[in-house]
Amino acid sequence: MKTSPAAARRGRALEPPSNIAIDSVRLNHPLRVNRTSPGMRLIGRSHGARKTPYSLTARECEVLEWVARGKPAREIAEILNITKRTVDAHVHSAIGKVGAVNRTNAVAIAIRNRLIDA
Repeated sequence: MKTSPAAARRGRALEPPSNIAIDSVRLNHPLRVNRTSPGMRLIGRSHGARKTPYSLTARECEVLEWVARGKPAREIAEILNITKRTVDAHVHSAIGKVGAVNRTNAVAIAIRNRLIDA
């Protein structure tokens, strides 16, 4: 067990908190671990980390559901009371997040992963 000079003076050893599954944190958790600090505390989101596998926003999911129903961007914009450009931005963002190549592929990935209802 490692001890820091300050912890050694206090007679304490450094241990990871017992309420954190270290393997889970190391492998799957969207937060990165600072291995130099006492207790291996969590220090923030690592670059590109997501809360869920894709972490689509509610609006991106809503827009993809309308795309899945065959609606063009102009009609989706009217339905949601936003601009066509905003619809395109939500679709483009969703395409990037799920790793799709186009709208149709994004919808297929979202349905397959149960991110939207078909």
